Amino acid sequence: AARYGGEEFAVIVPGSPLSGVLALAERLRMAVEALSLPEGPVSISIGVAYLHPPATASADQLLADADAGLYAAKRAGRNQVTLHARVLDDESGEEGVIDC
Repeated sequence: AARYGGEEFAVIVPGSPLSGVLALAERLRMAVEALSLPEGPVSISIGVAYLHPPATASADQLLADADAGLYAAKRAGRNQVTLHARVLDDESGEEGVIDC
């Protein structure tokens, strides 16, 4: 994990299945939500970028995908995990994006 921006952090989890990545993101979200701070409650919104081989993307594109997921989570009410995944269509052979 590393600070990526002012209030943004990146966690890179290579070689992990999507279910493991989403579970990790949800555990992080719940751990922050459970904090008891003098300033009051804190929550986080998490954008998950996932590359499903054989789809391809550059590191910059994956960061942009994670950012898109982050802002989708914020628009949906905050304090949640949103997925932005790159996949390859089996029939057409074309790459596409799934958001959920």
